[in-house]
Amino acid sequence: GMDVARERFVVAPERGGGGKDAGLLVDRRTAPGKAAWKAFLSTLGGREWVRPDLAANVPAMLAALADHHEAGPLLFPPSDGRNEVSIWWTDPVTGARLRCRPDRLVWLDYVPPVPDLKTTEDASDRAVEKTTARFAYHMKCAMYLDAVEAAFGVRGVMPLVFVETGPRPRVNVKWTATSDRPCDKPT
Repeated sequence: GMDVARERFVVAPERGGGGKDAGLLVDRRTAPGKAAWKAFLSTLGGREWVRPDLAANVPAMLAALADHHEAGPLLFPPSDGRNEVSIWWTDPVTGARLRCRPDRLVWLDYVPPVPDLKTTEDASDRAVEKTTARFAYHMKCAMYLDAVEAAFGVRGVMPLVFVETGPRPRVNVKWTATSDRPCDKPT
C-alpha cells in the first residue's frame, strides 16, 4: 500500500505559515512560487504529484480501501492484478484505432473486473450517482469494457471504487457491466 504510493507519488510543496492557506499548494502566481514549482516538477522523474492535504490522509484511505469487503479484494494485494495497463484495439464500427489505460485489471471467477478508483469528498450513494452522471463515468466504463472484450474475448465488469479524501474515509463501490448507470455488485 504505502510503498506503492511512495514509488508513484510525490507530495507537492505547500505554502508556509498558517491560516486559511496552510497546507495548500505553493502559490504559483508569484515569482518565488513559480520557481519553487518548476524546481519541484524537475524532481518528479515520471512520478505524479499529490496535494499535501490529500497526502496526509493517504494511510487512512488505503486502510479503508483494504478493509472494504468489495474494494479490498479488487485492489489488494497489489500483486494480484496489474495497474495502468494500456489496451489497444480497433473499433469494429468506425475502424479507428483506440487506446485506454484502466487503473487496474484483476481476474476473479473468470470475469475480469476493471476497477476504476475515484477520490471524492462524499461517497454517499446520492453523491456518487451525481458525480457519475456529471463526469459521464458510465461512458468511460463502456469504452473500457469494450477494450477488455476486444483484448481478452470476455465482457468484464467495471467497479467504480469511490474513496473519500478525508481523515475518516468511507468507501462506496458501484458496478457496471454495460453503459448503463452504475449499480450494486452483479450476482
